Amino acid sequence: MKRILFSQNESAIKDDYFVIDGVVELDNVSNLSLKAFQIINDVENWKVIYKDTELEIRKKGEFLSIKSHYINKDESDRFIFYIYYVETNDISLMINLLKEDSLKINKELAFETEKLIDKLNKNAGLKKILIGIIAAIVISFIVWEIVK
Repeated sequence: MKRILFSQNESAIKDDYFVIDGVVELDNVSNLSLKAFQIINDVENWKVIYKDTELEIRKKGEFLSIKSHYINKDESDRFIFYIYYVETNDISLMINLLKEDSLKINKELAFETEKLIDKLNKNAGLKKILIGIIAAIVISFIVWEIVK
């Protein structure tokens, strides 16, 4: 399984949704669904790389997970939550796959989620630039000391 979407159903009396590798799994007690549920549960032990009240992103090796909610609400007028697991380190790719898989169960990502992801991507770019500048300064200082 390269990607798993686990989402609450709109109705409390219906089974939750599983979208596994882009296919909606209708049987929540199949071996595939049970294995997917075990993977989703294991995500709680992964390293948190971003967390606020609306969104949580975790990472383990070459895998990312996001936990948040949709714009859609359940029959009690609460936002519908989801957990997404994907085999990638690319947050933008994760979001694109999440959007694609969410459409299969007629759900739409919350606007705030996309804004936060954009912010994370910008912060990651800034961090790389700062590391490059610091490395250049250190190398320049070392070269200066050697030449001097």
